[in-house]
Amino acid sequence: MASPNKPASEPNIDNKMAKGSPRAGAMDRQESPPPGHFARIRELSPFAASELPTLHDMAAELSTKATEFSAKAQATATELSAKATEFSAKAQATATELSARAQATATELSAKAHELSDSIFNHMFRYESAAEARRRALMLVDVLVERHSAGRLKRRWVFAAAFVTFCYLHYILPVLACWGSRRWEQSVDASEFEATVGGHNSHVSFAVLVVVSLGYLSMLHCSSRLMEARLPIQSSIFEMLVVYNMTQMLFNAFVCSQLLREAYLQGFTRPWGNIFTYTKEGHRLGYFIWLHYHGCQLELLDTLFVVIRKKFQKITFLHVWLRLLNMWGWFFACRYACGGDTYFPASVNSATRAVVYAFYSWSLLTERGVPLVQKAHITELQMFQFAICACHALSCMYNFWNMQIPKMVLVIYFVVMMNGLVLYTDFHHQVEGSMTVYQYHFWNLA
Repeated sequence: MASPNKPASEPNIDNKMAKGSPRAGAMDRQESPPPGHFARIRELSPFAASELPTLHDMAAELSTKATEFSAKAQATATELSAKATEFSAKAQATATELSARAQATATELSAKAHELSDSIFNHMFRYESAAEARRRALMLVDVLVERHSAGRLKRRWVFAAAFVTFCYLHYILPVLACWGSRRWEQSVDASEFEATVGGHNSHVSFAVLVVVSLGYLSMLHCSSRLMEARLPIQSSIFEMLVVYNMTQMLFNAFVCSQLLREAYLQGFTRPWGNIFTYTKEGHRLGYFIWLHYHGCQLELLDTLFVVIRKKFQKITFLHVWLRLLNMWGWFFACRYACGGDTYFPASVNSATRAVVYAFYSWSLLTERGVPLVQKAHITELQMFQFAICACHALSCMYNFWNMQIPKMVLVIYFVVMMNGLVLYTDFHHQVEGSMTVYQYHFWNLA
């Protein structure tokens, strides 16, 4: 029944107008589903209703895993942050330690530079050159310069080393000098005894030489391996070194003086052209030549101090080579030319050793040397010794080739002296103003 206020046909007219407008057409297109839409929904409704719990469980499981992953990620982030903090602390501690080490090294180098500035071997550390490093490797200089940084000498160790040295010189050395002499004198007749130059002193044993050489090399190898993982020995080393150097100084001075005395008593007025004397006096000269050969054996102990102070390096081979070659050369001289002109190189060598070990002893006892001797020119002294003896060998080979000294001994004599001269010679000119050792170390440290 129509409303009295509005005609019944008015709604139809409004609907028609609404349907005829563009907006109404769009709304009709959006709201009106396509054909069969509701049928498709009705078909999927049972499936959706059945799968809804599964989807809900999967959503819950994913939520749980997401929460767990978030917790793990947070824990990992916390752990990484802690590790980063720890690494930063370690890096800072390492940097502080390296800085402290660098400062300690700089202080040590500065102290060493100050110590070397007062040493009589200061000139040997002035420039970083291969020649100076080679020369120091041939001697004990690298060990001696550390003496005064180790404190005062302990008297009890000095007395103990002196007592051992006294026992060796007073009891053991005379036994070694007379070893086999009585048996040899009883085994030869008087004519052969008189005809042997140097007497029993010239009958040095080749087997003993080989044993000493092998023992020396074995000692060097074992001690080097033993000291690789150890710190340099500090206790009592410099006390023994003081006694050793002073003993070598006095021993070689005694041998030199006795060689010159025996040569004077036998009428040797020149260093060359002296024939062998087959008398008791000639045998006494042979004894002091043997004593010099034994000094070459004692000089092998230099290497022991180098090793236990951990100063061994690649060029230490030259140190070993020079001492072994010197000992073997004097073995042949003592064995086949124990008299005559052999006294001259033996006396020159003994005098040089006496002076060198005197410098060593002075450097251990006082920092500034002695008056009038502020620098130990031992390199120049060694080169002078080798040059003089090489010239003497050439003179003997040229003028007295057919004399009593065997030709092979003269050749060995010349080779040994030239070898020493070459090892001590600087073949590279050191340019003035080159980097010093201390500047070199500080530059690498920076």
